[in-house]
Amino acid sequence: LSKNSMHTSAAPVSPPVGGENLEAFNGEWNFSTVAHLYRRTTFGATMQQIHDAAALTLDQVIDQLFEEIPMPDEPVNFVYPNIPEIPLGQSWVNVGLATNDQGTLPDFQMQNQARIASLRAWQLGLLLKPELNIREKMTLFWHNHFVTEIQIIRDANMMYKYINTLRQNALGDFKDLVKKITIDPAMLVYLNGDENRLNAPNENYARELLELFTIGKGALAGPGDYTTFTEDDVVAAAKVLTGWRVFGFGSRQDGEPYGVFVNPQHDKTVKQFSERFNNTTIRNNGENEYADL
Repeated sequence: LSKNSMHTSAAPVSPPVGGENLEAFNGEWNFSTVAHLYRRTTFGATMQQIHDAAALTLDQVIDQLFEEIPMPDEPVNFVYPNIPEIPLGQSWVNVGLATNDQGTLPDFQMQNQARIASLRAWQLGLLLKPELNIREKMTLFWHNHFVTEIQIIRDANMMYKYINTLRQNALGDFKDLVKKITIDPAMLVYLNGDENRLNAPNENYARELLELFTIGKGALAGPGDYTTFTEDDVVAAAKVLTGWRVFGFGSRQDGEPYGVFVNPQHDKTVKQFSERFNNTTIRNNGENEYADL
C-alpha cells in the first residue's frame, strides 16, 4: 500500500515491482474509508482517531502509517521474582539463565516458561497499543508467513530474536528478509536446518523455502516436477544449506543466540539446479553460499 496504490477498480492489476504506476485512489475520502484503511493496516483505531484522520488527506494518513518509529522496549521479567540477575521489571533479553553455586541450572523449565510468558504478554501488548502505524500488522503478517512455534523452539531469547528480525525488516526488501530468516536460529531449529549436515542432509527447510516461503508450488508437470521447481532442486538447495548450527540455546552466558556456519559439515560439491532455474549451478561459497541460493 502506498499513496498511489489504492484503487477502486475491481479488475486485477499487475504493477511493476515497487508499484510505482498504480492507479491512485479517487473515491470519497471519509470516515468509512478511513476506518476501512485502519482495519487493514493496523489493529484498530479509536472513534476519535478515525474522525481526526478523516480531516486529513489520504497522503497525510499514508505517511503516518509508514512513518519510521522507534523499536519497542524489550520484554521484562514480571512473573519469576527469584532470579537475582533479572529483578522484576528488568529485561531478560540476551541474559543467561541463572545458575546455582554448583554451576547447574536450577528450575530451568520455570525460568524459561517465565520468559516465554513475558514474551507473549509483550507481543500482545504491542498489538493492543493504539499506534496508527503499519509495522506491527506487517510483523504479524511475516510471522504467519515464515512460521515458527514457541512449543518447538522452547527458548524465549531465540524467539525474541526471530520476532525482532521480522519487525526490523517488516517493510524492507523481501529477498533480504529471506536471507536473514534462513540462518535465523529459531528457523534453523524449527525446520531442522541445524540438523542439515554433509553426510546427513535434511531437506525440510529447503522444501518449505521453495514451496511456501518464496516461489510456491505449481501444478504437477511430471514426476517430481511442480512447474516452479523439481525434487532435484529441493535436494540441491538442501546441500547448499548444509553446515549451519545454532549456539546460545538455554545458555548460562549472556549474549543473543546465533546461527554459525561449520565448514567441515558443509557440502562443497557443485549444486546443479533444474531447467526450472535455467540449469543454474551454485559452487562452494562457504558461509555465504546460502545467500547465493
